[in-house]
Amino acid sequence: MQRPDGEPVEVELTVRDLRHEPSVDGLVLTVRDVTERRRLERELLRRAYLDPLTGLGNRLAFHDAVRNACADAASDGTTAGVLLVNIDDFRLVNDTMGHDIGDLLLVSIGQRLTDALAGHGPVARLGADEFGAIIAGARGVDEIEVIVERTITAFVDPFLVSGSVVTAQPSIGVSTTADAADSQQMLSQADVALNSAKSAGKARWRRYEASLHAAVLQRMQLRAELDQAIADSAFTLHYQPIVDLD
Repeated sequence: MQRPDGEPVEVELTVRDLRHEPSVDGLVLTVRDVTERRRLERELLRRAYLDPLTGLGNRLAFHDAVRNACADAASDGTTAGVLLVNIDDFRLVNDTMGHDIGDLLLVSIGQRLTDALAGHGPVARLGADEFGAIIAGARGVDEIEVIVERTITAFVDPFLVSGSVVTAQPSIGVSTTADAADSQQMLSQADVALNSAKSAGKARWRRYEASLHAAVLQRMQLRAELDQAIADSAFTLHYQPIVDLD
């Protein structure tokens, strides 16, 4: 509604039918100004989906965006991609330069990711030194790979943070709707690809392939078997002394 001065307000309206009351004989409308309450509700909702440090969306917002991207890709026949981005050795920045510089670096990283992926989809901070991004409306997997390669290249130049030059390189795991049936599977596949990228030497990206998943399962099985072998005392240790003949 509009106030007499022309300012718009949000109102809550209740109606009571009192036509059966001789003293009233009509409908009674009660109007309550809820503008401030609605503003507070929207602010709380915004904060629930916002990372307070970088101003980007948080994990909750990112998961919603992934679901929407999957649905859009299914309806219009395009390909969507999910990027999980982890900053290599970020802890060293906090340990050597302090958390204040680390926080400023995270803000700069978020901005650089946003610039590199402008026009393709939102960027979110998922926690600590991990970011997520979406590439929507791609014509195929090849187009997504070109965008990811360009994103890696964007981190070649160091960051200038509070007068200090800081190098930050990302490892990126990528999954697409070409391989995933739903948003949950896309996130899981991107996580597998990210682990593969970091295992391969960091500062690089990997797209999910079925062979990556098989390798992860093989490592998990080997770890379980090693744990069981230790519990069963199945290892025999051999000591070889090193003797100085002099």
